[in-house]
Amino acid sequence: MAITFDYSELCALLAEAGVDAPVGMDASQFSPLSKAEKAAVLQAGQSKLRMRQDDSGKALVQVLAGPTAVLHATRVQAGQPDEHMWFFYTPDQTVQLQAVDEEQYRLTAVAPHTAVLQHVQQFLPLQPAPADLIYRVKVTEEDFLTLRDLATEWEEVPALEILEADGLDLVSARDLFDSAVAPEWRGIIECLTCQGQTVTGQSTLRVLQGAEVSWLIRPSADHRLLMETAQPGHYENALSKIWQAALSE
Repeated sequence: MAITFDYSELCALLAEAGVDAPVGMDASQFSPLSKAEKAAVLQAGQSKLRMRQDDSGKALVQVLAGPTAVLHATRVQAGQPDEHMWFFYTPDQTVQLQAVDEEQYRLTAVAPHTAVLQHVQQFLPLQPAPADLIYRVKVTEEDFLTLRDLATEWEEVPALEILEADGLDLVSARDLFDSAVAPEWRGIIECLTCQGQTVTGQSTLRVLQGAEVSWLIRPSADHRLLMETAQPGHYENALSKIWQAALSE
């Protein structure tokens, strides 16, 4: 089941469910209604919904308004606008949300867990690194943010110094830096745990598709970030682990 709503229709259905936006989406991802425009937008949305003479989408929007878990995948590629894919989960139903354009949103009912993971892997099709190319290093969140900024600014020397200090040899550090400064694309997968309309937990998996080497960046048990080449099967396992954790909390 799939249905497309425009912004005013989705706002009207969300308001009917008691929320201003889908749970877990901030103002940069779903524009909030200002007080000045709220009444007019909701009235327009309600009018369009009456013309549809079809209430089948209401159940899907109820899931957006009160999920127990949310998965948000973002694809970032140079020269192209960021792409987003959302999944909202309740024990009874899972709904995929994608923005068709700035004013149109497609909602699709999907099977839970395995179908969600398949959609994400198609959206972010990370290619495994060669099985004999095994690099891994743990960094603090502070070091990761510094490395991200250095890669953005093409500052190789200080980035390599941080990676070598954290345990990578020069060759693997340079491979990681080269992948980070000029990736084919990168992805961010956030899994949120929710209670009602409140986000109570979050775990993030980052993926990086380089020209020659692909990487995973994920949380580790000691609260640092594990950066490693994406060995065969590791991406699928890491994705399944953080999504299953969000579903079970």
